[in-house]
Amino acid sequence: MEWCNAYGRVFGVYNCEKPSLLVSDPVLIKQIMVQNFHAFTNRSNALENEMTGKTLIHARDGHWKRLRMIVSPTFTSGKLKHMCPLIDDCCGDLLAALDRVVSTGGQPPVVELKRLMSAYSIDVIIRTAFATKTNLYSDPNNPFLTKAVLYVNNQFSIKIWHKILAMILPIFITDTFCWKWLITGGEPPITTSLIASARRLLVERKTSAQKHNDFLQLLIDATAVEDNTNTTATTGADTAGDAPEEDLIAGKRALSGVVEKKLTEDEILAQSALFFTVGYNNTSTTLSYCTYELALNPDIQDRLVAEIRDAFNENTADIDYETLLRLPLLDAVISETLRRYPPVNRIIRQASENVVLTNDGDGQRVTLETGFLVEIPVYALHHNPDYFPDPFAFKPDRFLPEKRHHIKPYTYLPFGSGPRNCVAMRFALLELKLTMVKMMQRFRFYRVPDTDVPPVLLIGREDLQANKVVVGVCKRCDTGFGYRLALRLNEIGFHVYAGCLDPQGSGAEELRTKCKHESAMCVLELDVTRDDHIDRCFHYIALHLQTHGYELWSVVNNAGVIKFGNLEWGTVDDYTTLFNVNVIGVVRVTRKFIPFLRLSRGRIVITASLGGRLAADLMGAYCMTKAAIISFSDTLRREMRKFNISVTTIEPGVFKTGMFYSARPLLESSWSRTDDAVKRVYGQPYVDELLRHYTANKGVAADAGDDIDIVVNDMVAAVVRRRPARYYRPVKGLMPTLAARFVALTPHWLIDWYFQWIDDLVPAVMTGTSGSGIDEGQKML
Repeated sequence: MEWCNAYGRVFGVYNCEKPSLLVSDPVLIKQIMVQNFHAFTNRSNALENEMTGKTLIHARDGHWKRLRMIVSPTFTSGKLKHMCPLIDDCCGDLLAALDRVVSTGGQPPVVELKRLMSAYSIDVIIRTAFATKTNLYSDPNNPFLTKAVLYVNNQFSIKIWHKILAMILPIFITDTFCWKWLITGGEPPITTSLIASARRLLVERKTSAQKHNDFLQLLIDATAVEDNTNTTATTGADTAGDAPEEDLIAGKRALSGVVEKKLTEDEILAQSALFFTVGYNNTSTTLSYCTYELALNPDIQDRLVAEIRDAFNENTADIDYETLLRLPLLDAVISETLRRYPPVNRIIRQASENVVLTNDGDGQRVTLETGFLVEIPVYALHHNPDYFPDPFAFKPDRFLPEKRHHIKPYTYLPFGSGPRNCVAMRFALLELKLTMVKMMQRFRFYRVPDTDVPPVLLIGREDLQANKVVVGVCKRCDTGFGYRLALRLNEIGFHVYAGCLDPQGSGAEELRTKCKHESAMCVLELDVTRDDHIDRCFHYIALHLQTHGYELWSVVNNAGVIKFGNLEWGTVDDYTTLFNVNVIGVVRVTRKFIPFLRLSRGRIVITASLGGRLAADLMGAYCMTKAAIISFSDTLRREMRKFNISVTTIEPGVFKTGMFYSARPLLESSWSRTDDAVKRVYGQPYVDELLRHYTANKGVAADAGDDIDIVVNDMVAAVVRRRPARYYRPVKGLMPTLAARFVALTPHWLIDWYFQWIDDLVPAVMTGTSGSGIDEGQKML
């Protein structure tokens, strides 16, 4: 990229004695990859063994043309749809592995994404390529996984002495067993065992009438189709602008006239090994970085989760193939990940004849002779501010349908372009999208102290491989106080109607499987900001009560969201969101179900917070909502006395729930959406110190309780006791306990001193800060 910045869009380099041309001009790239494809069909003539020379990546001229024509129909939408259940099954094992991380990990639970996604990618490839089930998550030292990582590291590592010797030594030396042993460190590559397994399966399937929906079977059955339109078909994440139509025409022209339309046995085995090599590394890396970026950008993560939730079918509790491919934000998130971290840093083509490249716009004219190498620097293109403003920022919105037309054709090439683009592009996108949907539905990922920002890339690699990719992980929702309360009340003998934001999420599923009385646990979809959800729950419960002769005894309001950051950070919409959920949502639900409670003379329990009485720094907006809900609860208690309905307020202190662990990413999100004028007042050092302060469990975080049953015990008491208290204030720690007991008597100056004492970093960092937060435009007004 530095060379492109220094020398321009077209310049030449020497690779020892071999000249090559680096081209980052989109006009010339189009000529190389599409318009003059007949002259740039081949990649570089690297020295490979006989088997790898039969793969689509290394095949040349007519051999490549025949292979591409036969293999392309393997990746049609119809055939991929049949593979979707296999990938979905692998997703189940991945989610189970993440569940174990959350259940048995530290506090907070963290996951190293590289290792996890490597195991998952291998599982998907082996399942879809050879119909064989593997599960590599339970054994981190699994020899198959270790060999796969070693093999890919060798493939993508830049060993200078290997390359120099390969160029100067004769072929009869580099093609020997001794040379290959030296390069691989004495270990046979994992592809050797894969080819042996595939060969054994080939023999078995020739004698068996059973058919499989895997890649190997599709290759066995593959026959070239003359009018193949799948060679360069696209889905949104693979290209931009007007390139697809031109690519399609070029593809049809390039692949016409194939005579032999079946693959040989060695060619089938070679493609199987290639499928593993390329698919394993590229997919695992992209999934790791996509999850990593969403962990760093919680606002984007929340938008994606909302899109996914709306796309799930209420009847099947799943997402169908067609809907999955059409989700705009999901496509944009994956596209932006592929832009920031492209699977290949450069694309190489070799001129098979003399050719002239011209750019009429600037009068540029380049003549290339036969055998000349052309390199297209994909990473440099993807990070060129002329094509992608603010290129090192993660901004998926640039790939949304209404903005994608701004992307200049042939500047976005994660899968290449033209007739020789990635043949497995559709499969890769299907796997990426399905995996992200399943993970985001059940888990939240967030930044932790061990998260490297930016990622520390390994030196001496041809791909963008990080040293480690560590993020925190927790179950997405419905697993805090309300989750534990539902299980406890079910165990006591109550019939529980549990309203969950995501009835297919991990928390909701655990309610169904872990409850003592399964028939007495009913999980309902409930978003407290939506009247249609509340109405649907009301009618369901009314019918169920009437059918079984029950009375509704208690309504427990526990839904809540939080915002971290100073009050002038973020946007006013943040306040609206908090009040809609924490206040108006409680009002909506309570008003709807009061008629049932009049009949039973039952209970209303409202979860507020000690923050509603002791407003804490960085949680001002949240504390505002809790103060409002305490006022609502107090008024409601007095009004409901005439109907013998008891109203209790639960005001817990700080406890280590999912909301607690989301503090850091939510604080970063609030800061990222703050006006620039306000940012200049606070300064980045203040934010960095604030994050370190919180991560070190100082201040309010230091008194956070580990045992949430302290809170749940009081919630149970509010439901079952004959005379429950008006308020319960479960807390942990001496200072919070004293504050909870004497909150009404504590003078405000003492409360202010206490919060100043625990947040003593602020004056030290803010000293010397200049500016008022009023920009020039505001001053003029």
